[in-house]
Order: sequence, then C-alpha cells, then structure tokens
Amino acid sequence: MIARGLFNKEGERVYHDVLTGVWLDWDGRLTERGTADVNNEIDVMMMRGAVPVFVSCKNGDMDVEELFKLESVATRFGGKYARKVLVITQPEKLGSKEASIRLRAKAMGIKLLTDIDEMPVEALETQLRNC
Repeated sequence: MIARGLFNKEGERVYHDVLTGVWLDWDGRLTERGTADVNNEIDVMMMRGAVPVFVSCKNGDMDVEELFKLESVATRFGGKYARKVLVITQPEKLGSKEASIRLRAKAMGIKLLTDIDEMPVEALETQLRNC
C-alpha cells in the first residue's frame, strides 16, 4: 500500500503499477485445472516506467535458494533491466546464514530490506523509492 502511494519530487507516482500475489506462467499457455504446469508466484510486482521490480517476502528463516528463485524469475520475466528486492522480517531467525545471504544478495544485485515491520513509515518510503 505504501508503494502505491509514493510520489517523486515532481509529484508523479514512483510506481505506476503495484500488484501482490502475481502468478507468472513460464510458457504463457493455459492448461486445464489439475494439469502440471511451470509457474511461480511473486509476492509483489511493481513497475517504475518500463522497469519491473520483483519483490519476494520472507518471514524469518529461509535458505539461500530463495535468492536464486528470485533471480531466475526476475531474469525470465523482467530481463536485464529487472530489479530484485528481498524483504525479510525477523532476520535474526536466519542465524548463521544471515551473513552469507547478505553477501550473496549483494553479489546477485538483490536489494535486501529487513525489519520493515519495525521501521518508521518515512524510512520505509525512502527504502521503497530506492528500489
């Protein structure tokens, strides 16, 4: 909701489209219900001009494979201009994995947003503008 209400200094919307729970179909063909298909869900999809921003949200513990999933989906559906954001609440639950996940995310060009549930609204707005 915050991303939908963001404006830049010129009074224009930062993101002209923001959707949640977006299902992406890898081959673009409809299949019958119950038939195997290859698809992914992205938690939040935002468009800034022609630049898609793919956002994956995790609550607590997760594995490094989540970074590769986000990278794969963003590259497949957004190409080389896609931006990738991983939101993690309760990063302390990552334990010893936190440092390696942070390093891997940086190397893969994935912006990490942590503790947004405790962040002041103004700080979250700034973080979202910079995605």
